[in-house]
Amino acid sequence: MTNARLTVLLAGTALSGCLDSPAWKDFPKPGSSATAAESSTSSGEWPSLTTGSGGGVLTTTIDPDPTSTGEATDTAGTTGAPIDPLIVGHILGPDPLESGGPIAVSIATEHADGVRMQVDDEAPLELTALGSGAFAGEIVMASGLANGPHSATFTAWRAALESEPLVVPFTVALPEPGIELFWESAGLIGKGSIAALAVTATGDVLEFGTYYPANQPRCYLRRRDLAGAWSDDDLVVPLPDTTCAAIDMKVAPTGEIFTLASRTDNNDTRWTLGKLPSWGSPLENIGQGTAKEDAYALAIHPEMVAVCGAHPQPTLDLDAFVAIFRPNAPGIVKAFDYVATMEHAIDESARDCVFVGDGLALVGEAKGKHEGDFMPKRNRLFVLELAANTFEPTWTVAPAGPGTQSGATGVALDDQERLILSAYTCGDACEPEGALRMFSPGMGFEWPVSLGLGIKRPHAVAWHPAGYAVVVGAREVDPLSTIFWAQAWIPGSNQPLWTTEHSDAVTLQIAYAVAVGPYGHVIAGGMGALGYPAIAYIGG
Repeated sequence: MTNARLTVLLAGTALSGCLDSPAWKDFPKPGSSATAAESSTSSGEWPSLTTGSGGGVLTTTIDPDPTSTGEATDTAGTTGAPIDPLIVGHILGPDPLESGGPIAVSIATEHADGVRMQVDDEAPLELTALGSGAFAGEIVMASGLANGPHSATFTAWRAALESEPLVVPFTVALPEPGIELFWESAGLIGKGSIAALAVTATGDVLEFGTYYPANQPRCYLRRRDLAGAWSDDDLVVPLPDTTCAAIDMKVAPTGEIFTLASRTDNNDTRWTLGKLPSWGSPLENIGQGTAKEDAYALAIHPEMVAVCGAHPQPTLDLDAFVAIFRPNAPGIVKAFDYVATMEHAIDESARDCVFVGDGLALVGEAKGKHEGDFMPKRNRLFVLELAANTFEPTWTVAPAGPGTQSGATGVALDDQERLILSAYTCGDACEPEGALRMFSPGMGFEWPVSLGLGIKRPHAVAWHPAGYAVVVGAREVDPLSTIFWAQAWIPGSNQPLWTTEHSDAVTLQIAYAVAVGPYGHVIAGGMGALGYPAIAYIGG
């Protein structure tokens, strides 16, 4: 249903809703684990509709299994013939669509049991019956790649009878993909950087980062709208008196904000997982790691959250680890050792992780003597698949490719449940070259593509609903000067779809994080010139 040039999502559920999830409460205590008005197209007489709160926009479901109520006949006439279903009114808007969001669709009918909607040449779907002959749904165009004229065709039906099709044209005029729409990097909160980003279903942009009041590192959360604006009430310092460095953040389907940070108490530095039940609420401690254990990323599932990283072993090596936290249950921690020739001979560091269904995939680097005892220790990119419930591990370690070394820095899940990896390759004297890889269970690694001159190690990758990956990092000009950089790729292609760069000075400027919202908003964040937090809104 998705192609590279046109993305039409006929919403199966209201985007303002969320998955069924348990309440995130009663977690184990710290230490319990080892670790303006829009235009629209309308006509005809319109009956009053009853919908949920949708901010003035209909956000309803599409009925997957409509049923017929039987035949209507011409009882007022003399023929007794069945009366054809009729479409007597419609609303479709905004038209044109100029910013990311749904196009609301409402159809008024007579003598109809259902309404089918077909957008362009996509497969028809049923709208949701609201009662009194009204039906509704929404169309999501998530990318400027779909800019131009389109049409939606509606057909009312009852049993085997159908109305005359109603064809409603509409226009998509979203921002050009890759264009910079908003940029902020200034000393509004002082020096610092953004470590993680999220776009919520309600349209908030959240950033989690580190800043330095009185030259002391502190974690902060900032909330913006989709125009980039924020106020004093949108800045939260969850641990104001604690030395803290932001690592990652994820937002649960139910709206809770999970933060992963490195905090220092009494000269003891450990990773800590926290939760804000809602914006502005106190931070709740969920769990923490052991001394010298490094956590690099979070993964979110409707029923659990995972921390992944590297765990030191008594054998003086590192093992990839994952800590799983569920509501009302103690944390579960597992460490995993990749055995090439002997146990605990290779250091494994999980740099990122993502849930694939109920299973979990970790990606990173395995450093050791992969070719034998007489060869040097080398990094190799790995994917570690953990089976649902049992955590049974399946290791896939990349062989030598363009260089003798490689590694993964981030992972995203595409719409076919393939893993898209931000990665790097290099020789024994490692001068990294940025790359993307794709991994499919049973197929292994595919699509090794270079990110081009000056891209060393990309920092993060995210999947866009228009069918492409967005990867971020920095383009090196010289060892002391880099450019804030983001690029989009369609899997399997050999040229980028678009590239965005920003530079305010000849200095270090880096994108560390990227997020894509449900309506295709692309947000990148990191550090700008003069060491200030930087954020960019980019056309998707």
